[in-house]
Amino acid sequence: MSNHLIKKTLQLMTVKEVSEMFDVTPEAIKIWVRELFPDLIKNGSITYLNEGHVTAIKLKLRPTSIVVGPKTNLEKKLLIQQAIMFLNEEVEELKQLNSIQGQQLIEQAPKVEFFDTVTQQDGWLTFKEVANILNIKELGRNNLTKKLRELKFINDFNKPYQRYIDQKLFKVIETNKSDKIFTSTVVSQKGLDRIIKELK
Repeated sequence: MSNHLIKKTLQLMTVKEVSEMFDVTPEAIKIWVRELFPDLIKNGSITYLNEGHVTAIKLKLRPTSIVVGPKTNLEKKLLIQQAIMFLNEEVEELKQLNSIQGQQLIEQAPKVEFFDTVTQQDGWLTFKEVANILNIKELGRNNLTKKLRELKFINDFNKPYQRYIDQKLFKVIETNKSDKIFTSTVVSQKGLDRIIKELK
């Protein structure tokens, strides 16, 4: 088989062809061939370079050629592998971020629900509403008032002490029913925050 046929079958290039492709002198290519592939150049015979040789030389000549210039098949394969690797890394990062955000949503769900419940109330809350918002099984209205008495927020008649009224934590409202006046204590958002803090 002739050298020309071998060259064509194996997709080989001569030093001169490579130098023309990269627009450098044949001597420059020979320098890199000797450095990268010391046993390749033989005196008195034509040196043929395969795709791996050409790619290695190209990367030495033009380190940034990964972005510009003609690509060998090997370079194209390397670029595809690199792109797939970067894509897989990005997918993993997105999975981890998604997992973290999912966990945060789970953790924040009770707080969001609590906030929604509170903001739906119009102004002041009754003790029953406060007990429902706090959503503690053993803490119904009666247990809540008992606890508020222990914390010295309200007296034995479930009326708030004046200092807490002045602080706008509680308010006493009057309701007229069948010519009778009833009083009840209601709690502000500020008062609810203070109760939560004290119960913790």
